[in-house]
Amino acid sequence: MLIVLVASGAMLKMEIAGATSRMKDLRPSPIAGTWYPRDVDTLTELIDEQLETASVELPSGDVIGIVTPHAGYRYSGFVAAHAFRCLRELTPDLVIVLSPLHEGALGELFTSAHDAYSTPLGEIPIYAEGIDQLQDALQGQANLKRIRNDQEHAIEIELPYLQRVLRNRFLLLPIMLREQSQEVAQ
Repeated sequence: MLIVLVASGAMLKMEIAGATSRMKDLRPSPIAGTWYPRDVDTLTELIDEQLETASVELPSGDVIGIVTPHAGYRYSGFVAAHAFRCLRELTPDLVIVLSPLHEGALGELFTSAHDAYSTPLGEIPIYAEGIDQLQDALQGQANLKRIRNDQEHAIEIELPYLQRVLRNRFLLLPIMLREQSQEVAQ
């Protein structure tokens, strides 16, 4: 799992405001209550405890991304907390999450067709314009398919941590790789 943070910008701030007002089609959580707690207070306490317990020497310089596991919190939460602790107090306007796609969908690259992801801690708007820009940039080298009501856990499992450590609302650009070959990754 790779999470990339993109610096703030006036255009993205306007897009956040617009995306937040357009969030009508929410991706419901298929894993809240099983992979992590569904209750807001229980989830908040668990994440905060894991972040406080994580002992990590913060890197010098700017943190632009992290690599983190994507299993249920009882299995990998404390490990993930070490990476997420490095993001505390950051304020990116855009977060790109690259993950595997474990489902048997046909294709190489996938993203959400919804307006936002929903977690017990709130909604995170999807950067639809960024998805369009990425598709254009791919220039037919790979096809980025939009899917609805997916059961994929790898992106969603990271979102409550991001909601706890980042101090602002942000746009999400979720990318799921079904085909994980070197050619597709490039």
